[in-house]
Amino acid sequence: MIISSALTQACKLGNGPTLGGTVGDTPIDRAARADVADARTIAELVGMTRESDTVLSAVIMLAALTGCRRDELCGLKWGDVDRDRMVLHVRRAAKRADGGEKMIGPTKTHATRKLSINDVTLSVLDEYRARATEWAKGTDVLIGVDGFVLTWDPSATTPANLDVITTKFARLTDKAGFPQVRFHDLRHAVATTLLAEGTDVATVAMRLGHASPVTTMRVYAQVLEAHDRPARLPALGEKPGGARHGSRGPSVDRLEPKGG
Repeated sequence: MIISSALTQACKLGNGPTLGGTVGDTPIDRAARADVADARTIAELVGMTRESDTVLSAVIMLAALTGCRRDELCGLKWGDVDRDRMVLHVRRAAKRADGGEKMIGPTKTHATRKLSINDVTLSVLDEYRARATEWAKGTDVLIGVDGFVLTWDPSATTPANLDVITTKFARLTDKAGFPQVRFHDLRHAVATTLLAEGTDVATVAMRLGHASPVTTMRVYAQVLEAHDRPARLPALGEKPGGARHGSRGPSVDRLEPKGG
């Protein structure tokens, strides 16, 4: 099943990311939420909605696979999916006007970006599009490149409502027994996974759409610190492995390269 394999491969099911707090949280708040959920939780949420609410299921999957913001996901159109280059273009975001009506505008940073996607993400999009095409046939509409990817509108002419996604997700997590999990946590799962795997901060910042790597470093300071500890250099006068010079510690080659 595509959904299961996607979470297994992309989220590393069983040894996957934990979901932290939102950008507005303090590092202490995020630390307290570090064990809120893992990839198994995401898989359960997707499984619960796979047949009952295909749109919400796709929203959750794409959020967990791309790290896009909620409004950016709602702004995606089918023309943003470049199958040949395996790229997802993030060009716009769904907004709420003062009167409450839906509108489309620029992303949070007013910048566009290109996200590399793998076969798993493309398979999720393909499976979802097949279902969306069936819905559209019922209204005698052919979904084209300008059709919105994520929408409960069979004609795909209007994007999914941001508040509806939040409300549906909250009800879902309550029902599943994970009321503490928030939709924005899916985005953080992507960030923490990439950083834990050693992806450089600049690349993570680009993928998340942060205006600067400085933002990424500030938001995920604890994640970076935690994964920096194992990489610290030996203390002065100490060999790798913790043995001081002259001690009977294990024989380990010195740090200095041989032969210049």
